[in-house]
Amino acid sequence: MTNLKKCTPFGMQVKIALIKNNMTNQELAQKLGYTNSTISDVIFGRNLSQRTKERIAKELGIEIEME
Repeated sequence: MTNLKKCTPFGMQVKIALIKNNMTNQELAQKLGYTNSTISDVIFGRNLSQRTKERIAKELGIEIEME
């Protein structure tokens, strides 16, 4: 059995917003000029860059909650 990583609270918001917008991680990454792995790293808490989170939140129309 594989060890699944959990999304951060912000990552969960991102995943929900992606589904609502019928968008993939890759499409979001391309719109923002990031790599797919950067988006994944933010979702799973491996990238804690506030600027990156702010750009993602703005693009998806979501708020950044304190974690």
